[in-house]
Amino acid sequence: MLSQVERILAEEWPPVEAALSPKKPWAPGDSFPDLWESRMSPVIPAVWPREPGAADFYVYFSAAARNPTKLQDGEWFSNPWGRVRGNLVTQQFVFERFPVTPGKDGIQGVRPLLADEVAVIRDSRVIDEFAAALASGAVTPELSARVRAYYKLWLSAHGVARTIRPLHETFFDWVEGTFVVPPPEPTPPRPDPPKQEFRRPEPPLSSGSGIPAKAAPGSNMTPLQIRLLAGLMLICGIALIWWTWSERMADGKFSVRLGIAGPLMASFGLPALLFPQLNMQKAKPYWMTLVMASILGNLYLLYTL
Repeated sequence: MLSQVERILAEEWPPVEAALSPKKPWAPGDSFPDLWESRMSPVIPAVWPREPGAADFYVYFSAAARNPTKLQDGEWFSNPWGRVRGNLVTQQFVFERFPVTPGKDGIQGVRPLLADEVAVIRDSRVIDEFAAALASGAVTPELSARVRAYYKLWLSAHGVARTIRPLHETFFDWVEGTFVVPPPEPTPPRPDPPKQEFRRPEPPLSSGSGIPAKAAPGSNMTPLQIRLLAGLMLICGIALIWWTWSERMADGKFSVRLGIAGPLMASFGLPALLFPQLNMQKAKPYWMTLVMASILGNLYLLYTL
């Protein structure tokens, strides 16, 4: 399944090998040359913990050298000189060369493997299965245990892992069992709802009979209030009419303003007194008729003086 990554490694390795061990004619007395080999890390998820749709992974390229005349119980390892970002869903693989000159970065020893470590090394399909699980999003508990065992052994046996591990801290913490799930981000507190002021309900208005009074249509006044106001207007209007007429009969003078004001107030007061429930909008034609009649009557009186 990772054959495309291996093909990229085979294409990119020759110039790196030439830089590490340049070929030159051998002469008597020359020391035994270092024998460099390419190395490839296991699959490392690009995002961990895995997120839905995140199937990208990295594979790092490095090198290791042996020289039995200089180092018999170990080998030199180089710093990573490139990596491939792959995705098994889209089948896209991109190579990235690091801007560093590969060279000896340290020595990793060789030791006999324990029985359980031999079983881990023989589980060669775990890397392919892990890459496929990243693509499908189904990493089972059984596969997780195998992956952790394999990567723990890789971390302890390969010196280049100390350079790669800081780049994927969360994943390797999970491998070693020290990964702690980060707490969820706190939800911002909701603003308090506006406080509602308690208002004591006002007692209903009474029309005088003990029955709550309703406002007249088109008005905010109750029938009782309308009757009181209409009666006051009617009384004032009649008083003005009487006073105006008495002044005319006494000295023959006529006050046009008072002559108009009296009938006007009476014309508003009389229908409101008789019909307090009458809609104010519907009563306008009736009032306007009385007002015009009052004005015309007073103008006739003024003309006949």
